[in-house]
Amino acid sequence: MIAEMEFEWLDDPGVVREDQAPEVKTFYRRAVENSDVGCADCLTIRDLVELSGANERGTHALLLCMFQALNEGSLCLRLSREALERHLNRFAGDGSRAVAEEILSRLGENAWASLVAADMSDFKPLIIQSNDEGAFLYFQKFLKHAAAIFEKLGVLLAADRQIAKARSAQSIEIVRSVIRDSHRDFNTEQKIALYLGLLRHFLVISGGPGTGKTWTIVALLRCLVRSGVPADRILLAAPTGRAGQRITESIRAGLNSTRAILPCEAPLREAGASTIHRLLRFMPSRNAFACNASNPLPADVVVVDEVSMVDVRLMSHLLAAIDPKTRVIFLGDTSQLPPVEAGAAFSDLLPASEAACFSALTRDAIRQIAPDANLSIAKEDEALTDRFVILTRRYRSGEAIVEVAGRIDAGDRDVARRLGSAKVALASISAHEGAGTDARRRPLPESGCWIIEPPGKPQAVEIAFWRRILDLWATRQYLETPATGGRSYAELLNWRVDPGALNEPENEARLGQIFAFANRARILTLVRRGPYGCVDINRRLAARLRETMDRNPWGELFSGALAMISQNDYSKDLFNGDIGVTLRGDDNRFGVVFPIGGRYRWYPVHALPPHEPAFAITVHKSQGSEYEQALLVLPDEPSHRMLTREIVYTGLTRARELALIYGRREALEAAIANKTQRESGVFRLWKTDRTLNSQRSTFNSQLAGT
Repeated sequence: MIAEMEFEWLDDPGVVREDQAPEVKTFYRRAVENSDVGCADCLTIRDLVELSGANERGTHALLLCMFQALNEGSLCLRLSREALERHLNRFAGDGSRAVAEEILSRLGENAWASLVAADMSDFKPLIIQSNDEGAFLYFQKFLKHAAAIFEKLGVLLAADRQIAKARSAQSIEIVRSVIRDSHRDFNTEQKIALYLGLLRHFLVISGGPGTGKTWTIVALLRCLVRSGVPADRILLAAPTGRAGQRITESIRAGLNSTRAILPCEAPLREAGASTIHRLLRFMPSRNAFACNASNPLPADVVVVDEVSMVDVRLMSHLLAAIDPKTRVIFLGDTSQLPPVEAGAAFSDLLPASEAACFSALTRDAIRQIAPDANLSIAKEDEALTDRFVILTRRYRSGEAIVEVAGRIDAGDRDVARRLGSAKVALASISAHEGAGTDARRRPLPESGCWIIEPPGKPQAVEIAFWRRILDLWATRQYLETPATGGRSYAELLNWRVDPGALNEPENEARLGQIFAFANRARILTLVRRGPYGCVDINRRLAARLRETMDRNPWGELFSGALAMISQNDYSKDLFNGDIGVTLRGDDNRFGVVFPIGGRYRWYPVHALPPHEPAFAITVHKSQGSEYEQALLVLPDEPSHRMLTREIVYTGLTRARELALIYGRREALEAAIANKTQRESGVFRLWKTDRTLNSQRSTFNSQLAGT
């Protein structure tokens, strides 16, 4: 760990003033210990200080604050005394206020002109931007990406300012025909989305899991094709391979379940969603995208799912590659986890109230297909007027899961105390029970949303209890015969498959059953390490299952082991987050089978890109997936930094039928109270009437108000 290093480079002349070196060394050690600041960040700070010659204490403190903000997911650092002190408290201790005042004073004096500028054209590493909310400090590259998004959205929104009455009438008739031919009810929100998807060149559809986003898109694609858009000019994308696979499968299932498909719509069955990187033709050797502003995507419509996962850099590249004449449709859920990398572009797109507003013209048109529609009329023409639809009616998750997730999203901390204990369905388990106890006597709940609370200390009792829960989970999901009949997962794996015949009907049917089991349930963790992290849980479950599912394992490998790709391999069509099942081939060698593009593909284990076990995965990796049952595992410390409202909401809403939370109620309550706050600064993307220049005011005037 870098915290154990001596930070010898801080003794080099020019890096820090000699009289301040001991204090600054303490800053670095504490910052590494108490936040996500790492070795690379510290060395970058060293280079910035050396290049700028600004080697005083405040410079190091400011840059440490910048990297703390960046690693928390913010695009910038708010330059107020309160915001600076919040960051400084992690490493400056009692001196935080004095250091904050020093930073603000030095910036106000323009003392760091070699490092900080007020305009991107000055080509300084740090850029100050201001608006009526305050002053903000950006790394130039992130400001550049955010500004590019801001400007491109203005271009896209300007493409459909005028609504032609003739086009509106045609759109209404197309929507009516698709609804009629779908033999399915559409709620008012979905009808609005279909209408606006035909009328507008930019549309955002927001909704939680199970609110019908995918079915809405199936119908909207049919509407677009009926309006004259060729099916092969519609491109689908998602941030991850798994999310792309899920929307592809859902669209095909939706089309196959529809009785009245016109000939022009049939090619939609072959449409497949790719990752955004693949859509833009990412070139790893050049760290660049082949599709860009000079070579835009060959599409009339681009649909992107799970946009809440897209960070600001990727969003910038995506929008740059979209021709202004191309229609753009974004789908996402603002309550889910923000991207792993910096920025929250999807959230920044939406109005502060997150309320959809419509014009009077749209209201009148919608009432022709949804007479009872009660729409909010915009008081002014904001950017997303007639371009933002919220789906609220739930179709997927069980009522209990929906209710708990909704209360968590609303910040209701009481839900942590009111949530039913799984001990209602799970008899008390003694940590000292014998290993031979029949797990079926103490079944896990079948449905609903429950919490399983660990017993009190000592830790040995807690760990024994937790391992017993894992044994029950393994038995339920992989070893027991389903209540509906048929073979268990373990029984299905008593098979040697011919890798060259995976997609023959008999083999395909069996693989379909195997993957139905593999994707039925998942343990979701917030952390990777420790007894409640996915690494240790996978090790435990593998040891439990290996002896039952494969009597002749090869080292860590065994039939039925789940493997998740952790690094993209474009040559093999395998992407970060893809999950496959390990099987034994007819030559007795192991391979991993993945469903790709509607077919199964076999990869010898030695040919796989980096991968890891996947009986348990982090909540971040689970985004874009859904399971019948999910076990969400919380860290045992209520103060753990990973405990946030968004991560619990995201984990729970992966489940359709059963959601179990393992952890202390205090930890759940702490998570609900801890809402992720990402700072975007001057960028409120839905306020297109403001430009960067009009947002600027002098930094000194901002300092006067701190």
